Amino acid sequence: MNKLFQNKRMPFYQFGEPNYLQPIATEDWIPFIRNKFADKNLIIAEQHIRKICEVVKNQSSYVQQLAWNVMINTDERVTDDTVKMGINDLLVQCSPLFMEQTASLTGYQMNFLRAILDGQHNQFTSKLVLSKYQLGTKSNISRIQEALLEKDFIISTPDGIFLSDPVLELWMRSK
Repeated sequence: MNKLFQNKRMPFYQFGEPNYLQPIATEDWIPFIRNKFADKNLIIAEQHIRKICEVVKNQSSYVQQLAWNVMINTDERVTDDTVKMGINDLLVQCSPLFMEQTASLTGYQMNFLRAILDGQHNQFTSKLVLSKYQLGTKSNISRIQEALLEKDFIISTPDGIFLSDPVLELWMRSK
């Protein structure tokens, strides 16, 4: 065994800062995905590529993972059912991670995420929202948001607060 790995330390683990990609436009994915399928003698229509991109909000790693899932479920030509199977496979693949991540959330934090899933993206301190989603007191909202931001569950934009992971959102909706 190489001496470098005898102590089971990985020499480049956390060596540098991660570089997160911004979502890549669907128009840029279309020829790339089409060519990858063609390399395997498979046919994928533009509508299916658009669906793959839309479902995961063009997040690069998920586009690639979902496209791969669709590819391995395809005999010759991608169908709507093939895409559905790919999405289901993606949810199954991500489920253990999401279960682990959400297990540590408080009831208030889970209720806050449910509010977002229901389309509530602002005005979390209103009496109606506090009551409907059992979020506790108005002062509790800033602590919930801070914790969820720190754990990368949500993002805050000028338009409101949203879930940061489109596949987590799909997974939570399926529960």
